[in-house]
Amino acid sequence: MDIILKEVNDPKIKDVVLTKIDVTKDLSLAKVYFSTYNKSAKEGIERGLNRSAGFIRHCILKGLSMKKSTYPPLYL
Repeated sequence: MDIILKEVNDPKIKDVVLTKIDVTKDLSLAKVYFSTYNKSAKEGIERGLNRSAGFIRHCILKGLSMKKSTYPPLYL
């Protein structure tokens, strides 16, 4: 969540709340569930998160000692 709040510079995703993250045992897939208090902005938030997914993935890899990370699909 710190990556989204502090490092992603997209104003559309400022109202996002991550509600759940499911990760497979081999860490190859993560499902990210989110919500927002601003219900009219759900589609904009989803587009913003999808646009920022590569950057978020890069930040996760930078903080971990792994050769690959998951590509998180988003669910409302």
